[in-house]
Amino acid sequence: MKYNEIKDMSEKDLLAKDKELRNELFQLSLKGKTAQLEKKHLIRENRRNIARVQTKLTELKNKSES
Repeated sequence: MKYNEIKDMSEKDLLAKDKELRNELFQLSLKGKTAQLEKKHLIRENRRNIARVQTKLTELKNKSES
């Protein structure tokens, strides 16, 4: 997921995406712990996507406070 895909999303959509990504990260972590995960780079990608969503949410929060 690129930041360009996130920048036009509403706050409600971003919160839903954040919840979805966190759930996916949990599932990937479980698979990683039980040696069922073949593509370990997905965990890193997922963490970065969560950070992108959180960055946009913070930006929207700061914009609304001003």
